Amino acid sequence: MAVTIDGTGTIAGLTNTGISAVQKLPAGSVLQVVSANTSSTTTVNSTTPTDVTGLSVSITPSSSTSKIYITVSLPVSAVSIAWFNLVRNSTTLGVGSGGTNNSTFISSCIGNSNYMMTPSFNYLDSPATTSATTYKLQMFTDANASVNKRVSDTAFATTSTITVMEIAA
Repeated sequence: MAVTIDGTGTIAGLTNTGISAVQKLPAGSVLQVVSANTSSTTTVNSTTPTDVTGLSVSITPSSSTSKIYITVSLPVSAVSIAWFNLVRNSTTLGVGSGGTNNSTFISSCIGNSNYMMTPSFNYLDSPATTSATTYKLQMFTDANASVNKRVSDTAFATTSTITVMEIAA
């Protein structure tokens, strides 16, 4: 069938096959990116997981088969060990088992609160939804720990980042 455009801008001869944008892209394509940066300080002195201020993002997957790739980078100072959990809505992801303090990942500055490290980690999630999904970071410790500043003083201030990417399946 020929495609024609008349003088009023009407197009004839085209059909809509119902293919969505997600279906047109090959598997592994990045469909959307959402990121949050924060210079807010979160200090914790508890083994109870506490939300890290400003490290929360929401993404609405366009397909229930999409994967969500999460990257986190955060400067941390700790007198001992800081544990971190990645949480999707209210579900903690990637937690180890068999330990006393199971978590998604760990940062350690044993014995010196003047040290700052910038651990980063990646996680590939399969939320199986097209509803808005929130990812956030929580921290807990067996001694004092801070994100974005040293425990011992405020001489250094930095920024943390969480980025989520929807990946076509």
